[in-house]
Amino acid sequence: MKKINEKSCGIILIDDENQYLLVQLLAGHWDFPKGHVEQGETEKETALREVLEETGLQATIFPDFRERVTYLVKGYIPKEVVYFLGRPHSTDVKIQVEEVSDFAFLPYEAARKRLTFETNRKLLDKAQAFVESLNENEMSCFPEL
Repeated sequence: MKKINEKSCGIILIDDENQYLLVQLLAGHWDFPKGHVEQGETEKETALREVLEETGLQATIFPDFRERVTYLVKGYIPKEVVYFLGRPHSTDVKIQVEEVSDFAFLPYEAARKRLTFETNRKLLDKAQAFVESLNENEMSCFPEL
């Protein structure tokens, strides 16, 4: 059987109170908003579109944060997911009921506990370290809610 490669992109969203947005997918697990790359899209275009579709939020992506995770879907389909870090322009979430059952803005430790998969906890750790490394000038170039 030929292996099919899948690629998705998403954004780890952090608001101006340093709370992270998690979504609970219909399958039950807690994750970051993400979805499949459509033909002709860049990684960032996919990530921004998927966040808008799943949460109704527009976002600004932080420069210099791009993380890639890989895993097997159904035990044999290689999948790559590219994540960016971003700030939502508001916190007025409107979930896409066809894919998302719930959402939560949570501080780092609570978000870490809520995430279902260890790979996402490690990803959140990297995002938190990145945020902590930024100074006030770097943070101020992103929209305040």
